[in-house]
Amino acid sequence: MVEKVDVYSDKSNGSKIYAFDYLRVIALVMILYDHLGGFYNLNWIVKKIIDFFFAVPLDIIQDFGAFGVSLFFLLSGFLFTYNGNYKNEAKKTFKKTMKTYVGCLMAFFLFYILQRLTWIIKTTYWSQFSTKQWIESMTLVGYFTGHGDVINGTTWFLIPLFLFYLVRIGYAWIYEKIKPEYNFLFLELFVLLIMFLLKGFHLSVSSTLVFVYMPLMGMILGEIFRKERRISIFNGSLLLILNYVLMVIWFWVFAREYHDTYCYFVSFIYSLFLIIIFAIFKEQFKKSQMIDFCCKISLSVYLMHMTFGRFLLSFFSYISIPFSLSFVITIAVIFLISYIHMNILSRIIR
Repeated sequence: MVEKVDVYSDKSNGSKIYAFDYLRVIALVMILYDHLGGFYNLNWIVKKIIDFFFAVPLDIIQDFGAFGVSLFFLLSGFLFTYNGNYKNEAKKTFKKTMKTYVGCLMAFFLFYILQRLTWIIKTTYWSQFSTKQWIESMTLVGYFTGHGDVINGTTWFLIPLFLFYLVRIGYAWIYEKIKPEYNFLFLELFVLLIMFLLKGFHLSVSSTLVFVYMPLMGMILGEIFRKERRISIFNGSLLLILNYVLMVIWFWVFAREYHDTYCYFVSFIYSLFLIIIFAIFKEQFKKSQMIDFCCKISLSVYLMHMTFGRFLLSFFSYISIPFSLSFVITIAVIFLISYIHMNILSRIIR
């Protein structure tokens, strides 16, 4: 889910990089459109138009959901190395992890309370799940037991994200000790070892952890584009190719449907080129309060939009409100509760 809590500024010169804020919001819009629009209502006129002009001819799957997720992952890695601020990385990463995890727990708990109140009047889709399944999903333990996304199908994103956090601690720890090329090779070997262990133990979490290769790709790009570049374009390109090859291999092993059947890598390549374009033309983007607001609440939106959004759309359908109007109202409500969620979370994790 992006990741959604990185600082989007160039620490080398102290200036804000607004281009990546815009890109982050684009990714968020793609995911909201997928989960609450195109995927939810296959007959929506907006979906049919977008499919005709964009999704079908450009071979974009999941109603741009894969595109948006790829963007979030790539941005997370890109901005980490591009900013080049590696001091106290372990402490910063721990705080970032706690903020994300506590935010996840809060989002689940609030939705559970809403469902308990609703069940007094009428059963819902979420009535079928046991207390154990709620706890497994809420704590993310379900991704290791095989029941992780039964209640909120978006939280799988957090599993490879947390692995990426571990990877970046390692990168920051040895950054000044060896050349960045060797640093990246070390990380590739570390992730490769994890993939072999996953294959050996047949863990159900394997199909999500493989996505860690996407922020790794972003890290390499960020190192290439930063002003104080410590890696040549040639060596960086070789690392990009190596990372891509390993990613393809492990997707084939752990998530073969995305390799053989659904063209996930098409959306990933689009995301890659989009980040490169925005990095090249970053000076053309100016500050926007609306974009800034969307970025601040993006983590909360990601954690809450699937559950609360699907519930609201179901309710509006039950009282026969046209879908286009339901979609607009739902997005507005999601942004409101995400703003509240973000403020409460900020008070808890300072």
